[in-house]
Amino acid sequence: MDILQKPCSICKVLKPLDCFHNLKTGKYKKHSNCKECRAKYRKNLSYSKPINGKIKCAKCHIIKTVDDFYKDRSASTGLQSCCKLCMKENIYESQSKLEGYISKIYNNLVNQLNKNNIKNNITKQDILDIYYKQDKKCKLSSELLTYYSGPNLTIDRYESKYNITIDKIDNNKPYNKDNIQLLGSDIHKMKGNLSNQEFIRLCNLISNKN
Repeated sequence: MDILQKPCSICKVLKPLDCFHNLKTGKYKKHSNCKECRAKYRKNLSYSKPINGKIKCAKCHIIKTVDDFYKDRSASTGLQSCCKLCMKENIYESQSKLEGYISKIYNNLVNQLNKNNIKNNITKQDILDIYYKQDKKCKLSSELLTYYSGPNLTIDRYESKYNITIDKIDNNKPYNKDNIQLLGSDIHKMKGNLSNQEFIRLCNLISNKN
């Protein structure tokens, strides 16, 4: 049976596994303390970033000046363990993996809905399910969906122009699993708030004209 919840070792509250950071050596591969408790602990730490000096990056192992590191008041050195360049590469690498990219676009959507006091009825797993149901392709163009987050590699941005985007099928209905589809980024921008039928009709008009 799949384990979906575990108690936090600090607040003792039983919470979903998504409420815990990943930890390979932890129980269920999750940290023992929930994200909220860890955030409160880190918030109370206040190590200052040094003005000068040098430190070795934990990833590239190159000794660099403190200006090449982001500050981290929760670290005893006052600095992130990896240099700025390696931190950016880590972000690109994690977000360019399917689940990392899904997490990013899902969190962006949740933040947007929260700001507008709109209830969210979908989960990250819903998005993954739809991705595979659509055979990893854009719902309207059938182009293979991508999930690249790094810098542009080609002039026409081909590596990211079909990045996964969450689109509402009927704008008069709330966000739920039956009312979302996944489109390539450029297709989503062109469609805007149009219905599928109206968007396809306009595309056909343009295609027939040319």
